[in-house]
Amino acid sequence: MWYSYRGRNNIKTYRIGYAESFDGLQWIRKDDDVGIDVSKTGWDSEMICYPFVFDYKEERYMLQW
Repeated sequence: MWYSYRGRNNIKTYRIGYAESFDGLQWIRKDDDVGIDVSKTGWDSEMICYPFVFDYKEERYMLQW
């Protein structure tokens, strides 16, 4: 599952998180494995949020705010 979160590890703005579950009831957060964070400069330098993940032609993509 991909999601937005804030207020974790002293981060006050939104970040993209990731979690996995085998049964849909108990989830294991893997936020450190996401592989994407804010940029040093530019429109996404303060926060990233609202991930939309989809597959297209055997490749996985993520759109974000």
